[in-house]
Amino acid sequence: MGLLRRMDKRLGLTAAAAAAIGDDPQSDKVRHSLGSMAAQRVYGLCQGWLDVCDHNALRADPALQTAVGRDALLASAPTIMRLETAATPEQAWALHRVRVRKIAAAMVRNTRRVRVMLASAHPLRELFATAARRVSWA
Repeated sequence: MGLLRRMDKRLGLTAAAAAAIGDDPQSDKVRHSLGSMAAQRVYGLCQGWLDVCDHNALRADPALQTAVGRDALLASAPTIMRLETAATPEQAWALHRVRVRKIAAAMVRNTRRVRVMLASAHPLRELFATAARRVSWA
């Protein structure tokens, strides 16, 4: 879990996702920040916990609490579910753009040459091809 948290901090994925979602209009009633809920959900997915209902058990897991950076119970499954189901189409597209930008940045940062081998039917093929052409291969 510690490695997962360090990778996330380096990439800034969950922080960027929380920023893309924006503030909750009822944030005065919320006990969990968007950043901690995003981290909880992403870290759970990375560990193979695909079902949101699993977070009822995971919320008390000390390793996940440490990775998320909280020393109290994490968000419950219904709280995570509300976060996921309340997303607007604009927020979904903002999250999609975050994912594409983070992947492109990691490709540029971690490789000298990038070979984009995506099927011609892949919806992101042109975006990745454009990003690969713009990279300076010095």
